[in-house]
Amino acid sequence: MVFNVDISKSKNPLKERKLGPVVKVVVSREDLRSEKFYVHETILCARSDFFRKACRGAFKESVTKTLELKEENPDVFAKFMEWIYTGDYEVTKNKELDELIPIYILADKIQATRFKDETIDKLMNCASCRTR
Repeated sequence: MVFNVDISKSKNPLKERKLGPVVKVVVSREDLRSEKFYVHETILCARSDFFRKACRGAFKESVTKTLELKEENPDVFAKFMEWIYTGDYEVTKNKELDELIPIYILADKIQATRFKDETIDKLMNCASCRTR
């Protein structure tokens, strides 16, 4: 499940007032493609101290509403997006460890404490993690 639908062109002022403006997060890594994610600022900032500081601090990102993560995997960031909008995320059966470790690292970098804690829970409970 990937949440990269462009909601930035929404013409619904009620949604904008409740959820705040839409922030564009450009996620890229040298060896991978670049991908743009659009997320409501209120939701993003509620889930991540890093994004709260970037969006609401004295940084250019707080004005442009565009943030760049130049050393991250878009597929890993998509798991964070899935989690912030649904409260959970799925990993591929029998590949849990390979997927969960990069997710944990991202959660730590973006200071998303609940996301990191839930990733630790998934690591503790995954079958393929116990057999290695």
